[in-house]
Amino acid sequence: MLLLGALVGCSERDEAATTAMPRHVPLTVGIVAMAEGDLIAARDAMIGATARPYHGAVRLLTLTASERGSSLTEVSEDGSRRPITSFEGRELRAEATLAAFGRALAERPADRTAVIFWGHGRGWRGFGGRKEGYRLIDGSFEQALRALQRGLGRKIDMLGFDACLMGSWEVAEIAAPYASVLVASPELVPERGWPIDRALESLARAPAKSAADLAERFVTPFADAGRRYVSLSAIDLEAVPEVERAASELARAAVAQDLPLDPAWLEGVLRYRDQGAVDLGELSAAIARSAPSPSLRERASALGDAARRARVARSCRGRHCDALGLSIHGVHALGDGGYADPRARWNRDPAWAGWVAQTRRSVSSLPQTSRSTPPYALVSPQPKDPRSHP
Repeated sequence: MLLLGALVGCSERDEAATTAMPRHVPLTVGIVAMAEGDLIAARDAMIGATARPYHGAVRLLTLTASERGSSLTEVSEDGSRRPITSFEGRELRAEATLAAFGRALAERPADRTAVIFWGHGRGWRGFGGRKEGYRLIDGSFEQALRALQRGLGRKIDMLGFDACLMGSWEVAEIAAPYASVLVASPELVPERGWPIDRALESLARAPAKSAADLAERFVTPFADAGRRYVSLSAIDLEAVPEVERAASELARAAVAQDLPLDPAWLEGVLRYRDQGAVDLGELSAAIARSAPSPSLRERASALGDAARRARVARSCRGRHCDALGLSIHGVHALGDGGYADPRARWNRDPAWAGWVAQTRRSVSSLPQTSRSTPPYALVSPQPKDPRSHP
């Protein structure tokens, strides 16, 4: 049996009610769907689509939010919804709410646990709705994951973001201590989001054999989720330290050799719709092809190899489907005002911060026409998407 727990559009509340211990099942999944305004209808449609019997193999928990608070319900094996408890008067972003939800999932024991956040995504800048009370992750991403893990009592097997732009290197770094695999898109996500019901049907027929297998069941059907370009990747968070080391070594080598990033190196590199974001894998490959220094090319190749080893699965349609599917903001994104954000990759790593400073000095000496071309200018505005960051 598969156990699905869903935390949907939340406000902070009290403890989850204790119920009789259900029987052990292969999987617990929690969906954190934060919705207000334009996403409420899409959220409700998602909840309705996932509330199915799944041949008695899925137990679904939903935590839905309103202006008054949140209520926790369970979808029974026959597909009906049964209220469990409500959390009155708090916002979702309080750690107590997420810890309580983690305990509710833990009370329904399973071999594996997945948590999926649903709503507006903003990459490293945050996650959540436009209203303050619906912002779960806005400078407090790590605290939120820590609270969930504390309530659950162990690491989350799969952390997913059914939201735009959350497939970024910054998100992967922050999530690494709390989950085994990250599933997220560096691109915009269609309003209806992932085909979660299809993944659950697959898992109901054959339980996941590993965290990677679990993630792949959600990733595989995503290519059909939108009419235009879509991308969804599963990243092995256990491999994050190796990628971190390779990225730092690349930046240190560039600084030591006084080699600021040359715009010509990035010709043809996949740029995502989030301004200033490029694919980490393609960035590495471009530097490995174009950098004048053999040692810099070698370190860029090592970073690309580490990034490829970190990818568990990818679903893509439209373009660059051999890319990693994980975005990064860095020395190529100097036109993005977010370079000063302490949560951004280059400001958490002294080596990357040094490369940024070096490249900025180089850019300031260029003619104005050179400074207005990528990667130093903002990416051209993209069509607005209902699930794009607020």
